Amino acid sequence: MKFREETIQEFNSYRDTTLTEDMTFSDAVENIENANNSYFYISLSQNDVIEAINDEKEIAEQFDLDLVYLLPQGIAIALQV
Repeated sequence: MKFREETIQEFNSYRDTTLTEDMTFSDAVENIENANNSYFYISLSQNDVIEAINDEKEIAEQFDLDLVYLLPQGIAIALQV
């Protein structure tokens, strides 16, 4: 599994979020959720996201997941598309 790296500006442009570089992880997650974005798993570690997908493979396979790594915060997210 490979993550696509994006800046927060790129992510904001198509996900209707207002992420900023100085947000905490919990603020970023709240911002993503408040913009009505659905995700399977979100973490500060790409390995955690991959592990969650592998652990719940039957459930994860039911979704079309888009793996994104947000820079510069280093947020890994498996978005439901």
